[in-house]
Amino acid sequence: MRKRRILSFNHLLILLIVLISGCNEEKAEAIKVSAEKFRIEATSALEKINYLMSQSVSTPSESNQTKLDNIVELLIAEETINSEKLSELIAAEDINVGALTIIDEGLQKIERSYYQFESMFRSLPRGSYFAKNAVAKAEKFAINLTMEMINFANFIHSKYPVQFTGRRISILEKINAAKSETNPELKKKYMKLIAEDIMLLRLDERKAKEDAILQCLKAAEAGKLVANLIRDYGKLNANDLLNSVSTSFGFISEISNQNQDVENLIKKFDSLATTIREDPYWNTLLDEPIIQ
Repeated sequence: MRKRRILSFNHLLILLIVLISGCNEEKAEAIKVSAEKFRIEATSALEKINYLMSQSVSTPSESNQTKLDNIVELLIAEETINSEKLSELIAAEDINVGALTIIDEGLQKIERSYYQFESMFRSLPRGSYFAKNAVAKAEKFAINLTMEMINFANFIHSKYPVQFTGRRISILEKINAAKSETNPELKKKYMKLIAEDIMLLRLDERKAKEDAILQCLKAAEAGKLVANLIRDYGKLNANDLLNSVSTSFGFISEISNQNQDVENLIKKFDSLATTIREDPYWNTLLDEPIIQ
């Protein structure tokens, strides 16, 4: 997992103190820091989405002996083995790897958009004003990437069935093995252990899904902040920036709270998405979202 650079409280405090000076260069610096925060939260969200999807396609790992036994059984079962069947046997182990590669490559492509967005601000000289065309390009990136994170959260919440396939298959194998046990006491003991596995899997799947949704919403909040700062760049003074950044960063921290109501947060960000779509200013900058 990539090690992420986290914006510390002290870093934020120093930034906010400096903002009080009201210097235009510090206003630009504030947007740079907010853009970095957006990238950090978004890439973290994509890592969690990657984990969910990878768990969905991963199968239990097998020992070499098990793999050997399976091939022997297939060879015995098949009357004839031609070159096509041999290719299938050789490629069988690569199916899972191929699915994981597709997931990785797809999410890495999306992740690059967030690094590209952050780099738009990192390359600006300290104290420079945004050129008009640069602002427009940055705004378009900011609002579309924010919507992308809201759409990801909604997709995971309502349309993506989170399943840790490998662990589910292992549980099914344990159930079938336990059912063949003739000793009633041993069978009951095995079933109790399996029931515990099922309860733990249920909790782990639910938590992983919730964590991914919350992280997407944290990223969406960070993106909304950057979009608003860019839009109102010419009107904001130091105190406005102080309030906007501190309020938004504080809310991002609150979203991580384990007691957060995911349903209410989804509704809150759904409302934000509707506002963005219906806003004459933002609507003209929106592209077709990746996830609907």
